[in-house]
Amino acid sequence: MQDNPRLGIALMIATTVVFAVQDGISRYLAENYNVITVVTIRYMFFMCFVLAYSSRQKGGIRQVASSDQLPLQIGRGLLLVRRYALRS
Repeated sequence: MQDNPRLGIALMIATTVVFAVQDGISRYLAENYNVITVVTIRYMFFMCFVLAYSSRQKGGIRQVASSDQLPLQIGRGLLLVRRYALRS
């Protein structure tokens, strides 16, 4: 690994800008739309990014999504579904 301070600084600035813009957009949307809808759309865009990135990895999406702790992952998913269902 090589040290590249300029790249590190540029990435930190880019990260700060992305998070600031994302926060501003989320606040604007939360004023005009249901918060759960805004969060759901945000997660869907993130899911698209993750799927696109994962499909380029060795083994594809199946390899990236595999887990040694399948019952724990299913439990986490069920807790999220239950939490969402109770709010509706």
